Amino acid sequence: MRAITLPLLLITLLISTFAIGTTYFVIIDILPNVAEDLNVTLAQQGYWLRRSAGP
Repeated sequence: MRAITLPLLLITLLISTFAIGTTYFVIIDILPNVAEDLNVTLAQQGYWLRRSAGP
C-alpha cells in the first residue's frame, strides 16, 4: 500500500506545482487585453497582479 501512496503523492505535488507556477505566465500573456477591458493602465494591472501573488 505504501508503494502506491508515495508515487501518487509525488504526482499530485508535481501537478499542483505546475498549475500554480504557470498561472502567472498565462495572465502575463493576456495582461494587455485585460487592462484594456477594465479601462486601467498596464502598470495598474501589473500592480494588482503582483498584490495577488503575495507580499
